[in-house]
Amino acid sequence: MTPDGAHAYVTDSERDQVVVLQTSDLRTVGRIPFGRTPWNTAFTTDGSTAYVTNTNDDTVSVIDTASQTVTKTIPLGGGTTTDPSGTTKGTTFPQLNHQPTAIGLSPDGNIWVTCETSSSLVVISTATGSVIDSTDIGLGDGPTGIAFV
Repeated sequence: MTPDGAHAYVTDSERDQVVVLQTSDLRTVGRIPFGRTPWNTAFTTDGSTAYVTNTNDDTVSVIDTASQTVTKTIPLGGGTTTDPSGTTKGTTFPQLNHQPTAIGLSPDGNIWVTCETSSSLVVISTATGSVIDSTDIGLGDGPTGIAFV
């Protein structure tokens, strides 16, 4: 939902698009194609920009809400993770910040993204549009949500 409540951005994962609905009458006013399997959306406080996780592209798309167009796609990059327990305890595996799902803007304006399959958290700078930090949450944790107070 845009901050002013005028529009709802609905991710349509089956058709690789975001459907923009006018909330007053639930009429479709736009369809924004992009990425593979869009999952969740977050908005800047002024509503000028929307950020959408693309689960099967390991990216975040940036949408200009006035023109309803994608202006940038941010790759989440990779790293490594170490299994903390089990039969592979201490073994290091590639971590690709795979399958971004939840997304939220923190009070400082950065974008935080949880990556379900890789059990990681990625922080993106809204100023630069690039990843500034990433951390391993732990293999098998599968984070699916994020919220700020």
